[in-house]
Amino acid sequence: MGLNPVLIIFLSSSLLIVLQNLDVANAVTCSGSFINGNSSYFQNRDNLFSTLASKVVANGGFYNASLGKSPNSVHALVLCKRGYERQECISCVEKVTQEIQTGCPNRMDSFKWDNDDGDHVNCLVRSSNHSTFKNFQLVPAVIFPNALTIEPSKDMTLFRQQWEATVNRTIEDAAEAETSSILKYYSAVEAEFTEFPNVYILMQCTPDITSRECKTCLEKCATYFTKQFWGRQGGEVSRPSCVFRWDLYAFHGAFDNVTRVPAPPGPQAQANGTFITDKKGKTTELKA
Repeated sequence: MGLNPVLIIFLSSSLLIVLQNLDVANAVTCSGSFINGNSSYFQNRDNLFSTLASKVVANGGFYNASLGKSPNSVHALVLCKRGYERQECISCVEKVTQEIQTGCPNRMDSFKWDNDDGDHVNCLVRSSNHSTFKNFQLVPAVIFPNALTIEPSKDMTLFRQQWEATVNRTIEDAAEAETSSILKYYSAVEAEFTEFPNVYILMQCTPDITSRECKTCLEKCATYFTKQFWGRQGGEVSRPSCVFRWDLYAFHGAFDNVTRVPAPPGPQAQANGTFITDKKGKTTELKA
């Protein structure tokens, strides 16, 4: 018996996408209206995509553009991680645009935060038939949990207290706009917790949204992770307007300039040994 067309549409338009291995997690998120693959929309998209990699580095790591006339107009937004290297940013954007072209052959909306650790950088490419600039969007949400779980011997109560305190402070730091920087919403943290010597957290929002929107987006990412996959050894939640990731190993080359010192032993070390690199590159220690 075939599936009901309404059910097919519902399943394909799911707003929460759970991905549990790296190959699948690097898939593109497609949504929006279905259209014929021969539509001029896709020709416009291909033409616009061919310019994004060079334009984003020429504009400081963030770029938005549009091409064509409604209803076949294409809008795109592209972003690279703060501290990116020029060629790595270009390569990341080129790769993601190609993946969108292949993975979304008949859908108007798409986005992907690249999370391939081998790239030593992460980037976002987002496209739609409506404006993406200053268009705060929380859905779809993509959750990619680490396949490994934290050992039962760990003190999970203490770890969660330390994790949540550090995540909340990192959200505050990331959402505090640094108007002198194009990539103004960003924070990378290297922390030492009682149960783990190395905890790494990265957050970034697109710079076209407000500080409040950035904070909301990151808070929802952290909440999604704790509700869906608390107990895993890391994970990523991405949305069209922000990305949140934490792991027990460094990734994306984001922590090369973050200084960490050993935390004092015992419960009192809860917030000690945690450092945040601010938007000017200054590293500061979080106090309890």
